[in-house]
Amino acid sequence: MKKPIGIIDAEYFLPGDAIDISTWGRVHGVEQKRIEALKRNGCRYFYDGTDYSDSSLVNESVARLWKKLPKSIKVEEIGLIVHARTQVFSIPAPPISILQNLKNTFQFQPDFDMSICQLACASVYKAMEIGIRYLENPDARPYVLVVTSDRVFGSASHRIRQSGGIQSDGAAAVLLGRKFLKSILVAPKFYFDSRLHRGPLYEDNSKLIAQTCWRDSANLIKEYLDLHPSIDKERLKVLPINADLTLWKIILKTLKMPESQLFSENIYRRGHACSNDFIINLSDIGLANLEKGNPVLSFGQSNLGVQGCLVNLPKTGKFCEVKREG
Repeated sequence: MKKPIGIIDAEYFLPGDAIDISTWGRVHGVEQKRIEALKRNGCRYFYDGTDYSDSSLVNESVARLWKKLPKSIKVEEIGLIVHARTQVFSIPAPPISILQNLKNTFQFQPDFDMSICQLACASVYKAMEIGIRYLENPDARPYVLVVTSDRVFGSASHRIRQSGGIQSDGAAAVLLGRKFLKSILVAPKFYFDSRLHRGPLYEDNSKLIAQTCWRDSANLIKEYLDLHPSIDKERLKVLPINADLTLWKIILKTLKMPESQLFSENIYRRGHACSNDFIINLSDIGLANLEKGNPVLSFGQSNLGVQGCLVNLPKTGKFCEVKREG
């Protein structure tokens, strides 16, 4: 039987102190009714990394992760590095390279390294899938490093995401492998709606996203869980993106799941750090729940018609063999 592939550990870096939208919003000309709407939707704090470069955010997250890893793991055992991001501008202009800077800083010498952004907030799940497929090869080096980063440039009009989220800056890192596991990974599943690939600023896409996102998200979760019936749905913890609390309550109601299964506290505490949300939530609450024996479902939504879904199983649980889509 194949050895399970899973997560060894995860860590993230959100720069500076948490910023309260109540104070920041008044200083930056945000209407009070907008601030109150954000707070009603579970939002309050976010992080501003204006003074940090993309590379410094990523490098700090990896440095924090490395301190948590078993001492026997060596840099030369990293066979693949994948950098995922949501914002197309969350990467420096050439000749500067986040990946090259990362390799130089930590002396990584992977077989391959790459960056993904085309799937927006679901890009990190494609990065995880690529990592899983690499590790399926028994001759591959034993570890894969996935890093994420996103920043916001501009005023409150860019920082505030309608009334459902506040954008945070930050970076995160997770190490995948076949030993020292804190979880067992189930292969991610995706949903694509090509009508929305140009995003919410194109014609009537914004209205269509609002009409379909909750339904598409609920359908993808249902299909994913139906595909893996051995997952304990009663003990399942759902980790959403750190935004859109109202939408997520509708999704859980549609799935006939109690709201107690949803981890929404980071919408309030961390803000929406885009591609980083998966690792932030995994680090804050997911790994602790896995240690208790609870499976964890993470979800990435985008406004480009792409959704991604992934489950981590407790390492003592029943192994769901990784299956590829298509």
